[in-house]
Amino acid sequence: MFEIYSSTIHLIATWIFLYFIFAGIGFWVQRLMGITEKRFEHFLFAFWIGWAVTIAFLQIWHLFFPVNLFISLIICAVGLSGIFINRHDVINLFKRLYHYRILIPILIFAMIWLAGHAINNMPQYDDGLYHIQDVEWVTSYSIVPGLGNLHSRLAFNNALSLYFGLIDTLPLTVPVRHVGNSLLMLVFFLLAFWSGWQVINRRTEQLKWHLYLLLLPITMLVSVA
Repeated sequence: MFEIYSSTIHLIATWIFLYFIFAGIGFWVQRLMGITEKRFEHFLFAFWIGWAVTIAFLQIWHLFFPVNLFISLIICAVGLSGIFINRHDVINLFKRLYHYRILIPILIFAMIWLAGHAINNMPQYDDGLYHIQDVEWVTSYSIVPGLGNLHSRLAFNNALSLYFGLIDTLPLTVPVRHVGNSLLMLVFFLLAFWSGWQVINRRTEQLKWHLYLLLLPITMLVSVA
């Protein structure tokens, strides 16, 4: 029982750490785009911006070098510096969360629920077939011409393997297969919950918030599949 609690706490701590890494990179991009306003939705979108930019960068990096600890630490440093530069906005954002305190217990429940499913995530057939191999190639070598000759699936050029490789090289206590997909699910849950708050309180009529909310059941179904 203690191991379950310990694994859950470690997983949630890893989520928070990686969230700030990608959000910090997203803050840098938002700053370059001239976006200075920091509402809660900007904090959520910053993660996705940082995540996409990181993968795009790793695709270029991987042409010449493997995704190793060196570049992973640089990415972490860039992300944390983005949080530090915007620390006052981040602190003010958390202070304003008091007005949305009804969402906090919902978020905590969602994190514990998702962590339980992530920890009990059993290896799938494709994991052994090519997923794990692909991540190993990404973290061991730069892109290998003709790799698909070993197995056709290794030629898929799945950019998600770069993301998993990035996490895998970091000295974390949680296996990457428990973290990678579940982090993306968690951030989408945050976005969907915030969308629900916006819609219920009639704070917006924008279609995008309704769509995020409508996608929540599908995302929950996928997360336990």
